[in-house]
Amino acid sequence: MKEDPTLLVAPHALREGFIYLLDGTMNGRLKQKFYTTPKMKNEWWGKASEGHTFNSEVVDLLRAQGWTVEEGIGIPKIINKPTPINFGDIDALAWREGSNDLLVIECKDLSFARNYSEAAALLSTFQGQTDEKGKRDKLRLHLDRVEFARENIVSFRDFTGRKQGEVTSCIVFSGIVPMQFAQIDALQGTLVGSVDEILESIGKS
Repeated sequence: MKEDPTLLVAPHALREGFIYLLDGTMNGRLKQKFYTTPKMKNEWWGKASEGHTFNSEVVDLLRAQGWTVEEGIGIPKIINKPTPINFGDIDALAWREGSNDLLVIECKDLSFARNYSEAAALLSTFQGQTDEKGKRDKLRLHLDRVEFARENIVSFRDFTGRKQGEVTSCIVFSGIVPMQFAQIDALQGTLVGSVDEILESIGKS
């Protein structure tokens, strides 16, 4: 009978591997297929990869400039009835006295991208497309939410306590992205940029 083989473990590599796993799980950096259980693959990964910390930063910036904001709100709560399909939550719904804009905001945090290729991979989910299986990317989901909000503008006005107001589509990024300068058909009518850039655009309109 042979003795058990010697197992060598490098403490530093073990520590770095654990930190990488923990950080990737907490911040949604690891790919969805890495997880094996439905709860981790769908519920946890979805929430972690959405960048909720950045959402809160956007909300705080808007509130500091006098906007009333609802963060992570579902459309059924706004219209007080179920929706025909699942539109997902609005990252931020904002309105303010003296403004005719009801901002429907999608937030996208690119700060975790370690290089240009990772940033490009994150932005690839913002093409305004629906795949062959009928799955919509993040931009398409946002645009569908905006369209539904405009179709139900009376309910949105009632929820925000406004007698008038129109839905303004906004996408807030944590950094400069090419789509701010490119002519993309799907983004026609959508304000893209930082919070300050979007509010400046609203002020000029």
